[in-house]
This record gives sequence, C-alpha cells and structure tokens, in this order.
Amino acid sequence: MKITAKQSIFLLAGAETDAFDQLAAYDLYFYLLRDTGYTHFGYALMQDIALYFYNEDTPIFNSELTLIHPLRHTIVSEIIREKRLARLKAYTKHNDALALFAAALTTNMYIDLLQSSFAEVSEEEARQFHYFNDCIEEIFQISFSQNNSYPKKFVHMETTVLQSLRHYVQQHEDDYAEHIHKIYSSIGHYVLKMKDLSEIELHL
Repeated sequence: MKITAKQSIFLLAGAETDAFDQLAAYDLYFYLLRDTGYTHFGYALMQDIALYFYNEDTPIFNSELTLIHPLRHTIVSEIIREKRLARLKAYTKHNDALALFAAALTTNMYIDLLQSSFAEVSEEEARQFHYFNDCIEEIFQISFSQNNSYPKKFVHMETTVLQSLRHYVQQHEDDYAEHIHKIYSSIGHYVLKMKDLSEIELHL
C-alpha cells in the first residue's frame, strides 16, 4: 500500500509523498486498522488523513475526486475543522511515522462511527456502500466514458450514509469528544515515551 496522487483525495506534488516512500515500515502502519468490512475505504481514508497530518499546510483538495469520494471528502473536511485534532500537527507535521500513527487512530474512530451509524440505514443501503466503495473508480470511468449521468444509486447511498453519520455524531457528541481526546492523548504519550527513551540512550 503506497500513497499515490491517483489514490489520494488531495492534489499532490511528488515531495508530499516522498517521505512515505522512504519509510521502511510504511506498510506495517496499515495493520493498525481494525479488521472490518471497510478495508478498501479504510486504507484510502487513512492515506488522506496521514497526508493532512504530515503536511504543515493543508493540501488542496482534488475537485474531481471529491465528487467521486464525497464520504472521504466529508470526513477529511471534518478532521481539518476539528481544532483538537489540528493541534496534533504540532507533533505530526514532517514526521511520517507519527502522521501515519495518528491517521490510523483517527481512521479507526471514523470506521467505528460508520459501523454504529449503519443502525439507521437499511441492510441494502449498507450492502451498496460496501459495493460502491470497492469499485467506485471503475464505476465512474464506465459512466463517464459512456456519457451516462452521475450514478444515481451512488448519490442516494452516499447521501443516506452521510446523513446517518452526522445524526449519530450529533446524538453522541460526548462519546465523539472522548474518542478525539483519546487520540490526542495517545499521540502525546507516544511522543513523551520516545523522548524518555532517547534521553536514556544518550546517558548510556
């Protein structure tokens, strides 16, 4: 799994992905994602979030891909607006490992929220979500190459899932805030631990 311009929801320059390409244990960070039915979606979302945490300035969204991936776009936009998560960039900017670690924790949180919010959608809509997100690029390529209209089922499914996700978060604001606090604390504790270990090594 590698971050590429084609897969990311951001407009990327080569320098913005080079650090990740050089990280020897890059793929291992994706094993931090819980084993759910959201593997493709989770990997793609984690890549988007990692790039946000890594870059000091927020990368520019790719307007074409935000249409194809409205759910990823909405989640990443919420993360950018969340001031408590933005404070993490003090630790994660230009630090590829910490950016990936923070992205894995944040992705797991949103996957948990999605799973919980699916209690408000039908089994068919949940099935369509998994289907579309496993092959959405192919669906859009076929649709546009044949001059078809924007896939209506996809629009309806994504709208339903987004509404249920927003409604769930609104109904569980305290739990949402606690999740964010845990992410911030986990990164902070990790940084302090690494600092303590480095100081011990200096005294050896």
